[in-house]
Amino acid sequence: MAYFRKLGVKYEADALIDLLKREKPKSAMPVACHSLADLNARHAVPVLKTLADYPVEDVKATSVLAVARLAGSEETAWLVECLSRKGTLKGYVLWALAAVGDPAAYGAVKTWFEKHLRKLERDPTASSRGNVVFAVAYLEQMTEHHPEVMELLDRFKGVAPKLPGNVRSELGHFTRLFADGKTKQGPSERPMEGMPPGLWVSLAALVGFASSGIFASWLHWGRNTFVLGYATLAGLFLTAYVMIGGVRPTVQLRRHWRAGLVGGVLVGIILAYGVMAQPASPRPRGMALVGALAWSGAVYGALDALLLSVVPVLSVYGSRPPEQLRGWSARMQWGGVALLASLAVTAAYHLGFTEFRGPTLVQPLIGNTIVTAGYLLTGSPLAAILAHVIMHGAAVFQGMEGTVQLPPHY
Repeated sequence: MAYFRKLGVKYEADALIDLLKREKPKSAMPVACHSLADLNARHAVPVLKTLADYPVEDVKATSVLAVARLAGSEETAWLVECLSRKGTLKGYVLWALAAVGDPAAYGAVKTWFEKHLRKLERDPTASSRGNVVFAVAYLEQMTEHHPEVMELLDRFKGVAPKLPGNVRSELGHFTRLFADGKTKQGPSERPMEGMPPGLWVSLAALVGFASSGIFASWLHWGRNTFVLGYATLAGLFLTAYVMIGGVRPTVQLRRHWRAGLVGGVLVGIILAYGVMAQPASPRPRGMALVGALAWSGAVYGALDALLLSVVPVLSVYGSRPPEQLRGWSARMQWGGVALLASLAVTAAYHLGFTEFRGPTLVQPLIGNTIVTAGYLLTGSPLAAILAHVIMHGAAVFQGMEGTVQLPPHY
């Protein structure tokens, strides 16, 4: 390389490492760091690591980036240490972590980001260096591993339009989240945001009423055929809901999934206890029982959960900008509205069945209130899905002709 040749230094890894050790000339040290990474000189990593808090900023920056290029996730622990060490350039450390993209750094980056996000929410001009840019670049890669980080990123979206111009420009350049100038738009892009919540709730209610009213009350289809018709109609609606509303099912299912599993099982057990208190009727046996558990238990139960609980909650609660849900009172308020939306869809669906047109409507309303409350409390749609599937499975065991949870009954 001509630059080093003019300095009388060979463009070789060992010669560049020696230059860094001698710290002469200082002006060549940043270029030497970059060049060692270009030469894939992995044995230079120990020397490069000693320069992370060097008293020249360009050296600090280039040494950290060179370590990330050469060692990748092998040095994640060291990069995390640099994030809290005095004297390092945090923006470049975060840049290195974003470039490596190792989930092992998630806890440290999230903690750092939360602290600085609170400062930015109080004063968006508090940081003109743009260190948060690379924290966002790292965290947006973690949404599949840690879906809960979406809530933090949603909060940041509310601050982004108020940040200094240079920071907004860097966000557009270095992150996918703001790659098309989204810092100039509204504060959030939660699933279903921008879609009228009442529209999807009304459509869900219409689909539910049409399924039960047409396939059961009008055509008098048997239970298995009814579930097939219900799955077809509801499946078309749910597909449109996901595609038009921008809902990412895998992300939603991973949100607070541990709480969803525990909550779903607990709610399911409570509901199953109520099912077992009903009069028993003959149940299928052998493979017929397996088929009934799969079709009337799992498929039918999951459809009910998605249409009656998940869609209303996501449409109402999930459409709120993050700044509206920061306080407990606001969360309680919108959670209550989502619960009412779920009750409306539940009522419409069950009124399509002749057997629920009267006082008997109360029981499914109470049951689904418990299911939807479990979803709201855990923040996971798994809670609603598991609870409904367990309840339907219990109804299969108790006898499908004697339990109200498996309409239609003629």
